Amino acid sequence: MNSNDALLIAQWYAEGLSTVAIGKRLGVSGVTIGHWLQRLGIARRHKGNMLKRLSATERDSIIARYQAGEWATPLAHEFGISQAAVSGLLKRRGIVTHKHGFPSRYECNHAFFAQIESEAHAYWLGFLTADGTITDRAVILILQARDAQHLERFRDAIGSTHPVRFIDNHGYPGAKIYVHSPAMVQDLAGYTVTPHKTKTIRFPDLPQPCIRHYIRGYVEGDGGFYTRMNHRHRRQHPSREWSFSVMGNRAFITTLQQYCMTYCGLNQVQLHHPPTHYPDAVSLRYGGGRQVLRLFRWLYDDATIYLPRKHAAFFPLPQEKL
Repeated sequence: MNSNDALLIAQWYAEGLSTVAIGKRLGVSGVTIGHWLQRLGIARRHKGNMLKRLSATERDSIIARYQAGEWATPLAHEFGISQAAVSGLLKRRGIVTHKHGFPSRYECNHAFFAQIESEAHAYWLGFLTADGTITDRAVILILQARDAQHLERFRDAIGSTHPVRFIDNHGYPGAKIYVHSPAMVQDLAGYTVTPHKTKTIRFPDLPQPCIRHYIRGYVEGDGGFYTRMNHRHRRQHPSREWSFSVMGNRAFITTLQQYCMTYCGLNQVQLHHPPTHYPDAVSLRYGGGRQVLRLFRWLYDDATIYLPRKHAAFFPLPQEKL
């Protein structure tokens, strides 16, 4: 380091440039600049003070350029601050950042679940309650590959540009969508949809018109309507039987059953404990064409969002029950 370099280093560092930015100008590393500052007796700035020298206009410029697609590291170098300082600024402004320092390539309505007031809100809340995977920063849905189009419906509902990818799901063809959205995760937590939610979910307080859409979403994720031919008593003329079942923890399913009884006039039936599941797991089952049909119609009449495979499984309906 010659005397000219020493003067430049002292000047640039006093102007607020980082050691990395100075090093780039002189063709050396930031660590080397740090050693030279020490030799010159210049006290190092605390990283937390880096943003204080930026004007409001400069801070707004960093935010705007980051949201337009620029990376955090080049912005940090240009403004003479650390990448950690840029990340801190973005975090304080509520900007969702990527773990590698650049903005997410994908968009979505992060506030989609802030209020549940429509069929789409309620259905997808129910579906995620049953079949979603929640992390501390992301919402993940994995379905059978044949149901990939349903993931596209979810993507469209939340205004997302995230891709639906085909995966190997434990040896079976699957489809997956991964939505990075801490804000959405936080809103879902308000409806008890959290990581490791199976034993802790509770039926949410929803507007009355949304209840059936929420239940339909939940049922399509963790239950369904079924039809089969009964050959036991009528081998020559077998009869068709219809049934409904859904599973969850006892508190959740107990409330769900109360709504089915209230809106469909169904009888209260005993809840069953599946022996292969956790101790608090129960299943709600209804049989018989007439009462199952009432439940089916309540959930699906005039519905615009449903999983076609689950909807079609209940057909054909007997003419005398239509």
